Amino acid sequence: MPRLNKLNTGSVRIFLSIVTVILTAIIVQYYVAVRIPGPMVHPIKYRIISGTFAFILDISRFFESITGFPYYKLLNIIVDSFDPIKIRPFDHGQVLYNDQFIDNVLVRIYTPQNVSSISLSPVIIFFHGGGFFFGSIYSHDTMNYHMSMYTGAIVIAVNYQLTPHVHYPTPLEDGIKVARYVINNYQEFNIDPTNVFLSGDSAGGGMAVVVERHLRREHKPVIRGVLLLYPLLQLVNFRLSSYRTYLPYRLLSLLREDVLVQVTNFYMNTTFSDDELFNNRHLSQDDYENFFSKLNIHNLDQEMTDDINKRGLLSKTSHPDTWKLFDENVSPLLADDEILRNTPATFIVACTYDILLSDAQLYFNRLQQLNVKNIMYREYAIFHGVMTFVDFPVAFNEAFDIINDSAQFVVNITTLVNAQRLAIFGAIVASIIGYLYQAPNIEGISQTNKVRMLGATMKIMHMIGSAAELLGLSTQTLIVRKGSELVKYVKDKDEDTGLQIENTLIENVRVRIVRPLNSNDNLPAIIYFHGGAFYMGSPDTHNGITSALARLANVVVISVDYRLAPEHPFPAGLDDCYAVSKYVLQHGDSKKLRIDRSRVALAGDSAGGNFAAINAMRFANKPVGEYLPRLQILIYPLLQLFDVMLPSYLTPHYIFFPYTVDYTLSAYLNQKIDPSIYANNHTTVNQKKHYRKYVDWSLIPSKYRTIYKHPITDDNDGYSSLIENAKAVLTPEISPLLVDDEQLTKLPRTYMLSVGHDSLRDEIFIYAGRLKRLGVPIVHNHYENTFHGSLTFLHGAFSLDIAYQMMGDLVKYVKANL
Repeated sequence: MPRLNKLNTGSVRIFLSIVTVILTAIIVQYYVAVRIPGPMVHPIKYRIISGTFAFILDISRFFESITGFPYYKLLNIIVDSFDPIKIRPFDHGQVLYNDQFIDNVLVRIYTPQNVSSISLSPVIIFFHGGGFFFGSIYSHDTMNYHMSMYTGAIVIAVNYQLTPHVHYPTPLEDGIKVARYVINNYQEFNIDPTNVFLSGDSAGGGMAVVVERHLRREHKPVIRGVLLLYPLLQLVNFRLSSYRTYLPYRLLSLLREDVLVQVTNFYMNTTFSDDELFNNRHLSQDDYENFFSKLNIHNLDQEMTDDINKRGLLSKTSHPDTWKLFDENVSPLLADDEILRNTPATFIVACTYDILLSDAQLYFNRLQQLNVKNIMYREYAIFHGVMTFVDFPVAFNEAFDIINDSAQFVVNITTLVNAQRLAIFGAIVASIIGYLYQAPNIEGISQTNKVRMLGATMKIMHMIGSAAELLGLSTQTLIVRKGSELVKYVKDKDEDTGLQIENTLIENVRVRIVRPLNSNDNLPAIIYFHGGAFYMGSPDTHNGITSALARLANVVVISVDYRLAPEHPFPAGLDDCYAVSKYVLQHGDSKKLRIDRSRVALAGDSAGGNFAAINAMRFANKPVGEYLPRLQILIYPLLQLFDVMLPSYLTPHYIFFPYTVDYTLSAYLNQKIDPSIYANNHTTVNQKKHYRKYVDWSLIPSKYRTIYKHPITDDNDGYSSLIENAKAVLTPEISPLLVDDEQLTKLPRTYMLSVGHDSLRDEIFIYAGRLKRLGVPIVHNHYENTFHGSLTFLHGAFSLDIAYQMMGDLVKYVKANL
């Protein structure tokens, strides 16, 4: 008996060893081998998904070799099988959905429950991606559910017939049939025929473009808008920049030559080899020149010419099937200018890590060149196909960002047409509710209900601003600025108790002087520069901060109402702050101010913190008289714009409606700043080598660096036009972190405040670390579980406990050091 037990134990060990070896081999073969195309928030999740697809693909092909059952059909069966058993934690009855046939085509219809039954709703007709031979209404179910919930629109997802069972134009005709039927029978679906949107991702995006053009030729009601999610827009040129960059990464283990060649062959019923397509050997020189002439590009860039010469690309004659690919219904990117000029409002979503990125960029460029109105382009640092990953646990934050932005586009365009209709108002409300309760970035923050309401208020202002700008009534910047000023009407009644407040001018700059009542002369002073991204804010919006400082720290606060961008771009606001500071340091003992000039601090939050840091350095390098600032107080300041791929930039932090670096800088610099600045495309390799020493990642706490590495873009030159437009951001007059240690050692005592939910978090740690390393006296207080702008909410309905803690710590420091 003991011997039998030993044999059994040995067998189990052998079995476990075999299983361990097999699992290890699978992990090494399918997961370790995955190449990450670039910085992303969830690289491990991407690796798991991509490796799993590679494993399933190999299993499917092995099964095909034995049974003859096509691998792509098995993939579809596997994906579709999850639909009836899927756990739907997001489904709380906000949207009802049902499957039915429209003109013999299966569709899934999503109907939001917040829309009035007596009014007509907008409709979004959606065409799924998958290269025409993969995907279904089930693979994109969660995305369409959220799109309906956020927009208040009915969404009709089309399950068109897949290749190679059918070929072009059958899938396209299915889409046209459904769209035509829905418009002709709009009352059956309770939809508004004047507010029809078409949408699609990847191959479905190209289909949406072509369907809109067919309906236009049939003189149907004008399609209100088109949403293109990383669209496939041409099947001619497979050596565009994004193909050459990202094909080697085999994105999701599916975007690879042996799979992608079937997109063209199955759809067009052609016989191209992958070597022919992906080396452009199906094209002759005439074909190649014809392709670029249709794009109105007549001078090929040197990189493309070198690629052709080096690889010996192109054939002397065309492949017999190449002519099919130039059809504008197959490659809508290549349509005539006259067709493109009548394109409706379009939102183009591009993914950075995508072989189709060039398709989206070229389409956007063509529409811009033709001055087509209401065209939006936005690029997200994520991979092609992300919209199929919005279910837990494989969801990516960027997918929800795309859904949010797409919903915002639909709401804005719909509002432009019917601004006063109750159904549209309901859609806007539904969108706001969706934003509130889908926000993934408030973990750890206390008083979440207040924070959600605060976020909703900010989003409403931005939506009103967007609608006003589309209507030509105002600009979004001005609406948001005016909205932020409403805070002065809801301030706490005791906010100014015990204070003497005077609004006056110093050096022709408006200031607010806040002084404790019955105070003596020669009090210390804080010159305060408010935040607001350089284009909004005022002494009114930050009165809670300045009043609390004056009363609790027993100091005089001089709040500067500097000029704002874009009406007054850089360096107008900065120079206003300098002029006031210089006057105070030189004339502080005048009857007007009655302060102690030897005890003056420069302070500011956010953009104002940027001004404080820059002016402190100005005075340190070039004193203006007997006295210098004794302190600089920097509250979550903007300190550099050299590296916008720090971990804190790559981690989603938005709680309020995010205003982006490109938008803010475009206003501040009065220059067009492209969104590709997020990939550090505003600097050359030499600039990156020079400035990297100032932005030292080793000073960022290790817990923030665990899943990030230094940007891969440090070895790549950026875009020449962006480099030129953004060159000012590398100067110390905008990025005070970008200076040698010798200059930092001259700075006064420093107090810094940072927060966990903030894109600026890491540069604050770097600045503080450099000062500490150089021996500059510094106190750095970090508050992990709160967000950028928290200190502003000291009073009123949105007052936050953390703001009181921040103010208490700041007052304690001021009393001890000023």
